[in-house]
This record gives sequence, C-alpha cells and structure tokens, in this order.
Amino acid sequence: MATLEELAELYKALSHPKRLAILGTLQGKELCVCEIEETLHLRQAYVSQQLTVLREASLVCFRKDGLHIWYSVSRPEVYALLHLADTIHDQLGACADTPEDLGSGVSAHTKVASRGGRGTEMTNESETIGYRVTVEQKSEQRARAEARGHNLMLNIKKGDGSAGFNAAETLLAALGACILTNVTAIAEKMHLKIDGARVDFDATRHDEPPALDHIAYHLVIDSSESEEKLQRLHELAIGWGTVTNTLIDGLAPEGVLVRQAQAALGDMKEDADV
Repeated sequence: MATLEELAELYKALSHPKRLAILGTLQGKELCVCEIEETLHLRQAYVSQQLTVLREASLVCFRKDGLHIWYSVSRPEVYALLHLADTIHDQLGACADTPEDLGSGVSAHTKVASRGGRGTEMTNESETIGYRVTVEQKSEQRARAEARGHNLMLNIKKGDGSAGFNAAETLLAALGACILTNVTAIAEKMHLKIDGARVDFDATRHDEPPALDHIAYHLVIDSSESEEKLQRLHELAIGWGTVTNTLIDGLAPEGVLVRQAQAALGDMKEDADV
C-alpha cells in the first residue's frame, strides 16, 4: 500500500493542466515528443520537461527507436483516477453555489487555485530565491551590470558590437550558463563522468516589434557515458533550469519609471529608517 508521501507525489504530478493534457493525448497511443508538441501546440522543451515529471512519477515510460524516443502511459489505471476526480468535481459543483458553502478550507484552496496552475504549485511548495542585479550606463556604448560584487560590461549602443555583448547575446549567454550549471549539478547526482561541455546558439530576430523569433542550440558534451544517460541528462538540464523555464513560460517583467531625484529620496528615507 502506498504511503501518504508517495500518494502526494502522484497527485503532485497530476496537478498541472499541461501534464493532464499530455496524458490525455497519450491515452491508447505511443507518441514521440514532436507529435505531442504538434497536437498540444507546445514548445518541445516544455513538453520534455512535463514528460520528465510524469516519468519520475512512473506514469509514462519510453522506448528508443533510432533517433526517436516514443512515450506511452505505463499505468493506464491513472485514467480511472482522473475520471473519478472529474466526477467528484462535478458533484462538488452541484452541491454548493459558492466555495464558502463548502467550508473555509475549500475556500482557501479555491483562492490559491485561481492564480493558475503555475502559481499554485510554485507558491505552495517551492522555495523563493531573490535576485538583485543593477545595470548602470557608464558611457554611450557601455553599461555595467553588478550582482553580489561581480561586474559584467555590456554593449548598449544599438548596431555597434564593439563594446561587448549586446542584450540578445547576453540573454543567450545566460541561457547557456543555466544549461551548463544544470549539466554540472545533475551529472554529479547521476554519477556521470563529463570531461567537457559547451552550448552553441543560433538565433534570429525580427524588428517590428523587436523580438527573438527563433533560438536553436547544440549541447556538445565530451563523455564516454551511454547515449541514453546523456539524453536523460539533457532533458533534466533543460527542464529544471531557471532561465529555460522563464523563457518557456514567457514571464513578463513588471516595472515602473523612477526619476533619479526620487530614487535618491528613497535611498535617503531608507537610511533614515535605519
């Protein structure tokens, strides 16, 4: 009989709408990632990330056929569980007009769930880590980024690449650093011997509105480990990266304009409070 912890992990794997959509797509079928991607209109890296979670919960399995990896549901009983959950949901809706009618506990759950699938899981269970980075203009061509006492010079003159990495190249470099950070950490946990790694990027952008419209990469790994293990390492490195997940989910930054005098006044107020 499963423990409460094991049941919690199972329910956690089923708590994301996209993972439920993937399970629905795989019902009675065996599909490769590209077919799931096309059916659900999702990015390949995002599909691979969600498949990794389902695999770790033993809900899906895979087999290799040449260059393709085929996925299928390993526990068809999960569909009976999902059907039961759907029935319970319908009955709850028939029994109560408002969440408050079901009691304060359910009401609190509803308020959290209304933030969306992503917010629900991250707000309740994930640790929050803060970052503070300052980017200051130093000349017409250069800006300096500072974080934790480390400095990085950046090019801020449009069309002039002589002053260093431009904004798009800096973004790609951050993505590469994220992937390689995960490769190093996950390889150590998997006890894999990696002699070297690099990420080569190719990207294109359009001007109206200015945005990157294509990012492609090659993760080049120097290792004698099996292809299956390296493929698993690749999936985890992409699926559990801060920058990769941020790009995939399309997080929009929130910001306001602050005049220099106002910023200085705020700093003075903080000093006075101290």
